[in-house]
Amino acid sequence: MTARITAVAALFLVAVAASAVTASNTVPKTSLDQVNQGLNKLVAFKPPECAALTGQFISSPGPYTGGNGSDLIRGTAAAQTLNGQNGNDCLVGGAGADTLTGGAGTDVCIGNAGATFKQCETTVIRP
Repeated sequence: MTARITAVAALFLVAVAASAVTASNTVPKTSLDQVNQGLNKLVAFKPPECAALTGQFISSPGPYTGGNGSDLIRGTAAAQTLNGQNGNDCLVGGAGADTLTGGAGTDVCIGNAGATFKQCETTVIRP
């Protein structure tokens, strides 16, 4: 009888221990919603001339080259080369003397008076 009570008590302790381990085993939070929030913030900076644009959004320290889809490519304050390649792209230069090349597709290029515009169907010069 004592062996039976000891066995039941041992099983009970194993069950309690397993339950405690399972309860403390949590899945860490992913950064997916942070990525989506970052993209949403970038979309908020999309110029009105590019309102119809959907596609990938590139805004990082180079290279500033789009893909085959429609891209929003934003430069920084330094002088850079932005290439849209294929698709209907929106290239937005920064304060530097940028070179904006739209490529194939219907492209909107926005830059300052010191920018060089190539293969852009729409050119917008901003101060």
